[in-house]
Amino acid sequence: RGVKLTSASRMAGASGVQQGFTKRPCHQAVVGHSRPFNFLLLSGHSSERACYRHPDPRWSVISFRIRVGLSVKFLLGVVPAMYLRDDNNEIINAECSFDLFEGSPCVIIESSGGASPTRGVKRRNPDYNKLLGFLFHRLAKTGAQITRVILDSSKVSALPPEARVASLAIPYPIDLNSVDIEDFRKMLQREVAQMHRDPNAKQGGNAQKRIRICLNKSVDPDQLISKVEGVTEPAEEVFAPGLTETERSYLRSARIGQGQFRKDLISKYEGRCPVTGIAQDQLLIASHIKPWKVCTNDERLDSNNGILLSALADRLFDKGLVTFSEDGVVIVSPRLSSSDRAKCGIAQWTRLQLPDKSKIFMEFHRAVEFKGT
Repeated sequence: RGVKLTSASRMAGASGVQQGFTKRPCHQAVVGHSRPFNFLLLSGHSSERACYRHPDPRWSVISFRIRVGLSVKFLLGVVPAMYLRDDNNEIINAECSFDLFEGSPCVIIESSGGASPTRGVKRRNPDYNKLLGFLFHRLAKTGAQITRVILDSSKVSALPPEARVASLAIPYPIDLNSVDIEDFRKMLQREVAQMHRDPNAKQGGNAQKRIRICLNKSVDPDQLISKVEGVTEPAEEVFAPGLTETERSYLRSARIGQGQFRKDLISKYEGRCPVTGIAQDQLLIASHIKPWKVCTNDERLDSNNGILLSALADRLFDKGLVTFSEDGVVIVSPRLSSSDRAKCGIAQWTRLQLPDKSKIFMEFHRAVEFKGT
């Protein structure tokens, strides 16, 4: 995470050791947990093949060819990064994120575990149970119902969704206002613990696995993130226990539409708003399609989750007053009056030519962010 190596010799020395990596002969390397990772290679010369592994089992073993004089930056395991706050406005230390699943909005709860006191590795997402409790209470207030809970761990990802649905004592859809929240949480976790459990396992099963909680309707993320009015997430500082300061810097830049995220969008859209044609740099906003507050860290840095819009178009898009169809036609919310539509010049917007990899994020915007009623 955030490792910056400037030579093959330093790679095996301070830079690697400071991050907890140890050099191994390549033939001993075994690929570990399959979390996504990204790396950026810059120019250099003279190569040496090396393998690195980290004592934390959540990390993947790295096998690659390194060049002397090469600067390498790794962003590993930086995936989930949405946190709720409790009623005292304290951050609940367990990760979650918003997503779509087969067209339905859902909340992903990341797994807990992975502690290794002998290696100094702390347990990830220690407030898993607390997160579920607060999430269910706040979902109840929105009137949203749970249509199904799907086990989403890597071990079962190849199975069809119907084989991963938690079978509960009460039928779906579940109205959280009609159940005891704490009893429901415990019942769900007992079922999750037993799902696809190794028959030879001696333990009772992990009740804190990665799950998707599918909902019957979209909800405003702000209603879930915090009970305190006007507070939705940590202000400028990114809360994530495992991130280095380098990674936090990347994320802060992406959040305000600056840094590499903005540069990538300017390049992708050739320095102009794709719907208004405005090319004045000071009037262009590097905006996230799937909003920052419900993204994983990986999505926050992904330029496919970005669009370069002029200031007014960005504001309309950000507030859910406009969105775009699969083929790029603007869709206007009924909340925007015909008079205001005319003043915004929406009728003159050109069709949005959206890259294929960005369409999944636009689908989320249409389903969750757009104010269609």
